[in-house]
Amino acid sequence: MLPKISEDPFHMNLLADFLIPDLTYLQELSGGDIEFEIEMLETYEEEVPQHINRIEEYLEKVSWISLSEEFHSLKSKLSILGFKHIYQMADVLEEQCKNPDELNEVKHSTPDLCKMLKETLEIANKEFQKRL
Repeated sequence: MLPKISEDPFHMNLLADFLIPDLTYLQELSGGDIEFEIEMLETYEEEVPQHINRIEEYLEKVSWISLSEEFHSLKSKLSILGFKHIYQMADVLEEQCKNPDELNEVKHSTPDLCKMLKETLEIANKEFQKRL
């Protein structure tokens, strides 16, 4: 079962832990090329809102296959910026979409994932601004 994110302080700390990026992979990919890092951060900021919209749409339409595919596609962006915990959450949700016994969990956990994704956009923007 995935953690439920709520507004109490304990869970807000859990959310903060989920939102700490590990930029090591991005830095390795860039080889120190700041322009490349900026491009990757821009791509993240452009594409993740589209993923969020599609995730919300597929959840509303109860389109489990499309939702699973969207989680799969999202993982590459999460891995580049090192959002490891959110990547793991998307990975679990991707698999749960394929299991009829776990669809209730998908219904309950997906909105939390979308909240976290929205928070990552602010973090990506801060990293972008640092590199300008």
